[in-house]
Amino acid sequence: MMHPRWISERVSRLLTIMPAVFLQGARQVGKTTLAQQLVRQGLLDAYLTLDDPGVLEAAQRDPVQFIRDLPARAVIDEIQRAPELLLPLKMRIDAERKQVRFLLTGSASPLALPQVADALVGRMAVLTLHPLSQGELTGVRETWLRRAFASDWSVHRLEATPDDVWRRVQCGG
Repeated sequence: MMHPRWISERVSRLLTIMPAVFLQGARQVGKTTLAQQLVRQGLLDAYLTLDDPGVLEAAQRDPVQFIRDLPARAVIDEIQRAPELLLPLKMRIDAERKQVRFLLTGSASPLALPQVADALVGRMAVLTLHPLSQGELTGVRETWLRRAFASDWSVHRLEATPDDVWRRVQCGG
């Protein structure tokens, strides 16, 4: 079952204003699923994963040509596997800033890699995808944080039985 991810709206919006968006998160939180969903929706045109040994080998063999051959709106999944792609990516963004949009995903922060910190500053937004929230699991937008910042401390009644509360605690989110 596909759950809506509230961050997808933010990723989509950032891809309209930034040449690159890096979606980081722990393993198995849904980065790949979200990236593939954006391709299916037509926001991006191609999906490549560096988990594929052939794609990874091509990227490492000739990073400049690999980036040059990418469609203008593409996903590179698991980018941390080939950090040598980042400088060619910077060069392409600088040459085609208005035309290109790249979604990069990975479970390691790109800013922790010294070559990335300089290469993509001002060219890339960084977002973190967390595990599914209770709201995403149930399809209901959470409002507690917005209400807290508005000093609305009212408690909304949880439409759940005590057993349901424990099930939710076990599921997490």
